[in-house]
Amino acid sequence: MDGLLLVDHVNSDLRNENALKYVLGSWIESFKKIKGDSGTVELLVRAYGGWWFDGVASLERDQAFEYYQSACPSLIATHGVIARVRFEFADYLLVDTSKRAKISHSVGIRTKPERLRAKMVSGSCRIQGCASESILSWARNKKACPHNQCDKAFADRFERLEQKQVDVHLSMDLYCAAKSNLIREIAVLSADMDVMPAVLAAGICSDESVHVSLIRNARSNVSMDPHMDRVGVSLLELGEL
Repeated sequence: MDGLLLVDHVNSDLRNENALKYVLGSWIESFKKIKGDSGTVELLVRAYGGWWFDGVASLERDQAFEYYQSACPSLIATHGVIARVRFEFADYLLVDTSKRAKISHSVGIRTKPERLRAKMVSGSCRIQGCASESILSWARNKKACPHNQCDKAFADRFERLEQKQVDVHLSMDLYCAAKSNLIREIAVLSADMDVMPAVLAAGICSDESVHVSLIRNARSNVSMDPHMDRVGVSLLELGEL
């Protein structure tokens, strides 16, 4: 394998079928400029997401399957490079070649509302009887409804789902791939700040034969950019996909 693209599906903002092909083409162009690669290369695309709830695949998993089935090319020729592309869902750790430990609980249930605070410049809207203050009070009190006399807790009526293990899973795969020095080109497609330390660590721990890239469509964490540049991590700003 010559290249590995780790896709943080939720935070990659892949909006249409051409987006992934565009990402692959831009990535290939960038590492050709740096290393002068040409000819045929073998690429692996791995997609990460919170798609398993108690071991059962979610509707979002089915939708992601349909997307990658139509959007991920098996062969792409661009900038003098012919790339054979293989796709897989990251249901196992990259180093778990025996595939014995399936990561099958990547959706977690939370019974508390998100923590909220009012902005300093915020205020009531122009509508008479604006309910923003009562909504903020409701969220802080963790009640089931905004009424002061409500005797039900938020958890009695609501629950929210969020993906779990995904960021750490992607980060561990990235670090292990970079540390192995077996893959020449490694890239992460994500605008999530949570994976930035792992990208920086991959750039630090890999030797000169490995090139690490961060591909994003939004400048989500510019404070890390100088450090990325210092350790040789390439930043690809692709704009809206």
